[in-house]
Amino acid sequence: MQPSVRFPDKLRLRTPKGLPRAIEVVAAARHTQLSESARQALLRGLEADGLVLLPDGHVGPAPDAPSGTRKTSNAPVAG
Repeated sequence: MQPSVRFPDKLRLRTPKGLPRAIEVVAAARHTQLSESARQALLRGLEADGLVLLPDGHVGPAPDAPSGTRKTSNAPVAG
């Protein structure tokens, strides 16, 4: 059994009508928790925009992002 992963930062946001239900459907299809499905969707969206969350909490360019297409910050992600 894998050890439990803790995510100390929280994010609250307003969503378009139906988005929470869509995330519930994806979570059920993938047999994951709602929060994990939402985290993965946000991370995929950031990667599609050319950004990746680094293990130290900083933001960097996605490995396949063209150089110079996106400003990145070395500031830790605020929580």
